[in-house]
Amino acid sequence: MIFRSISPQLVALALLGFSSSTPAQIALREGAKRPSPEVIAARLTERLPKVSALTAARLPLHIALIGDSVTRGYLYEPDTYNVLRTYSGVFAEALTREFFYTGGVRAVNPSKQLPKKSSDSFGPEITLENFSRNGADVFYGLLPLSTGVFDNSPDLVLLNFGINDGIGRLPLRDYEAACAESIRLARAGGAEVLLVGAPMTLHPTARIGLGAARGQSAILRKLAAQAGVTFVPAGAQMLADLFKTSEVRAPEVAFAAIERTLAPLFVHPNQPSGIAPDRIHPNWEGHAAMGKAVAKGLLGESTEPTAPATLIGSVSASGETAVSFVGKLTNTSAKPLKTVFCPLSTTIALDIDPASAPDIAIDLAPGASAEIRFTLQRRSEFEGAPAIEYLDSTDASGRSAVITGLLVGKTAVYVDCDASIRPISGGWERGAEHFLSAESDITFTAVSPGTTIAVPYSASALDARVKGRFNLTGQDIGTAALALRFPALPVGGRMKIPLTLAFGENGSLGSHKATAEIVRNLGLGQRVPLYPVDRYLPGRTPDAILDDPESPGVLFRAEADTAALYLTYDITNTELVPAPFTAEIPEASVRVDIRIDARPHDTRSTLGMSPSVTIKLGHKDGLGVADARPTGTFGNGYDRVVDKKNIRAALETRGNGTRRITIVIPRAYFYNHPWALGNGNSTLGINTAVSLYQGDLTTGGYPPESTFVLASPTVKREDARYFPQLELTNRPTPRWSIFVY
Repeated sequence: MIFRSISPQLVALALLGFSSSTPAQIALREGAKRPSPEVIAARLTERLPKVSALTAARLPLHIALIGDSVTRGYLYEPDTYNVLRTYSGVFAEALTREFFYTGGVRAVNPSKQLPKKSSDSFGPEITLENFSRNGADVFYGLLPLSTGVFDNSPDLVLLNFGINDGIGRLPLRDYEAACAESIRLARAGGAEVLLVGAPMTLHPTARIGLGAARGQSAILRKLAAQAGVTFVPAGAQMLADLFKTSEVRAPEVAFAAIERTLAPLFVHPNQPSGIAPDRIHPNWEGHAAMGKAVAKGLLGESTEPTAPATLIGSVSASGETAVSFVGKLTNTSAKPLKTVFCPLSTTIALDIDPASAPDIAIDLAPGASAEIRFTLQRRSEFEGAPAIEYLDSTDASGRSAVITGLLVGKTAVYVDCDASIRPISGGWERGAEHFLSAESDITFTAVSPGTTIAVPYSASALDARVKGRFNLTGQDIGTAALALRFPALPVGGRMKIPLTLAFGENGSLGSHKATAEIVRNLGLGQRVPLYPVDRYLPGRTPDAILDDPESPGVLFRAEADTAALYLTYDITNTELVPAPFTAEIPEASVRVDIRIDARPHDTRSTLGMSPSVTIKLGHKDGLGVADARPTGTFGNGYDRVVDKKNIRAALETRGNGTRRITIVIPRAYFYNHPWALGNGNSTLGINTAVSLYQGDLTTGGYPPESTFVLASPTVKREDARYFPQLELTNRPTPRWSIFVY
């Protein structure tokens, strides 16, 4: 029996089951206006053709879930991680009811003591397999999609990233690249893709949390159009569903009404006392609302709420600590628009406090416009850098920045603006390059927002200087370069170099700063000092860092043979302090973090993720313990779970009083790597850090002055593009990596 043969009356009777109180039974309903089954089937065919064909025939449908802790189902409840109660389970249950999957929803490989099904039922079913991870951002999706997702041949891959990306300020360019690659991997595996926009969050403030992922939503919308996949903005749909009132509130209380509406979704009765309220993870009520929103977006007339107005405008630096927006809000609906415009923070996320921007009362006839002006003032703890430096762009040129707000009236809806940056945007080109000679051209750009402009520029780094002029027409992009010659540094030597760029005479049109970190390739057998993170700063030379023989230090060395990779760390001039608070080891006095990119040569140092292997040791001589290692430990494509027991670590005291840590990782774990010993072109990407416990829990136990690093680019630490290169030879070539960030 195919779907179209089912009568609307039977559909209506089946949907009566959705009136029960359990969140997993909430489904898409539109009351008397509910469209016919044929209309809903047509919408699904348009948006997810493969899924539509399966549901029409009621064939088994398998969905792989890839996201962060919200998609994983993290709560302070006994049934935390119960995928059947998460928004994905609620969404899948809506599909089973809509398309008569009498077998319901079943979880594949759920955690121990969690149910596989919410009730005994038989017949066709929709299965869910959750690959999500707590704390993940969009880079994490590259790991399961290149390893275990396709073991069970999913028909649909649901991708949901944005909260950690937005709050953590992952650059939008990196977000777009990782998300685009995830879409490609999913489709290459034969699955359709559903992009789910980030849910709402009230963290760290409601103004920031509600706007934190709007730049990411703009990226997802663009990628969906380009790749022909479907995007559902869950957070925006949730807000439209939940906030409904009979009157428009005054500007001074409008946003508070939004907070009151959303706050119950973040109430966690079982959250331990003594820690800050969790305003990131929704409770089960919030998951139910989100699941309903995803179903409504997928099967409704439109995949997202339509704003009754458009916003256009531009941003510019306002002194050293603020960004000013000037724009126009136009009523594009056929009805009078009475609402309140509430500015939010977006891609400027944690650095700007939009509470300094007042909410604006709006009362517009159809087609009428109102001027919108406000200033986003940097919070005091971030006053050290120009505010304009932190604007991020949804396009590769960097000519615009996402500015967003809420229209809070009888309903609430987002309104976004891809604001041009005036009078000029641009800056240093971020990225990583490897295997360079002792020099490199570092490029920078200037972009006109749409006007003809002649712009003098000056750029400098170390003793390199360049001056010139950009002559831009329309939205031209001007590109120039600074030729940087690296200073003479030994094997494994590295240095952070400040980059300065000024537009206009004496920087009158804005300045842009960045940092270049240069790292000479390491080799086997060389002892390389790790730098204390609080002293490894732009412009500091290695001599200035290591000139105090009484300060604690760490010397790092790598060795390899056909059996294993051997890493040693010699700790000098310090006593290790007991740290009796770690569950795995009673005294975790030392933490060693190791990140290794061991992909094949043609993919190494490209877009990818290599999570950290963390080793914990006590203050006394003895064995250490490695944490559990999932798939993808040594880069995309590593599809085996690594047995942590085979990563051996030990601490010993040397005759001269030095404490030595030795870590052995089996060569077999690097099964995708050619491992050509003695060949300088056979390399591993590697980064590592050692943290010494200092007995002060108020700083987390491992303060910056007792943390020692190989390289420390201020990007995502697991981003394998930014790993120094270890040549598997005792005679490394004089080649370099450069990271610009």
